[in-house]
Amino acid sequence: MKFLKKNMEFDYRKVVSVCFALILLMVGYEAIQYKIQDRFNRFEIKIDRNGTDRALLDKKGVMKVMREFLGFDPAVSNIEEVDFRGLEEKLESNPYIDEATIYLDARNNLHVLITQRKPIARFKTSGKEFYMTDDGNQIPLSSSATMRVPIVTGNIDHFLMQTNESKMLYRDLVSMLTYCDQDEFLSALIEQIDIDYKGELVCIPKVGKEQILFGNLTDYQEKLEKLKKYYEWGKSEDGWNKYAYLNLAYKDQIALGK
Repeated sequence: MKFLKKNMEFDYRKVVSVCFALILLMVGYEAIQYKIQDRFNRFEIKIDRNGTDRALLDKKGVMKVMREFLGFDPAVSNIEEVDFRGLEEKLESNPYIDEATIYLDARNNLHVLITQRKPIARFKTSGKEFYMTDDGNQIPLSSSATMRVPIVTGNIDHFLMQTNESKMLYRDLVSMLTYCDQDEFLSALIEQIDIDYKGELVCIPKVGKEQILFGNLTDYQEKLEKLKKYYEWGKSEDGWNKYAYLNLAYKDQIALGK
């Protein structure tokens, strides 16, 4: 009987704890409902240019994408009306945007963080013009800015056909252009790359009159490093504008021609 009586005793501490938890839940729910029915205080849009000197998409462009997706101006809408995840996905579907992050702070300020794609070359030929990014994507030219990247001209189709060979060549071309983009000296040196009918490359420097006969993309890193050494050391002896071309096709040497 004593055991039964002990279990029937009322535990006031548990009741108080449960009631307190329910009150917290109710207050939290009301606070959330009040917050989502509130409006945004202000917008803050930040664009990370991803190592480039210009923005492919400006803040007005970002706001335009947001309005088109929502169907209304988020500046005059309630917080609950905005699909944050859907809006992020819409922004990331834009060809100029690599990543989008959206969050709301405690003061109802909406933060939109944009990382843009990084163009490493501009392909230009009759009827076809686009930027190529460091991940191999092709994106349209931007009306907001012209990027300072090497221009690729000539037989571009040699690298764009949907054959296995062309896909491999395109991958190698992306790697070669990325290598140049990440090297301070090479990115400052090469202004244009022309592709001939055989798919071999001719590089045109920003200074000097010589053409750089690059050949195919085999051992492109070795060729580029060889080119760097020549410009860093050979030019001090040969001077500028002495040769009409530099040929990198030969292993471990550079052929000079007038």
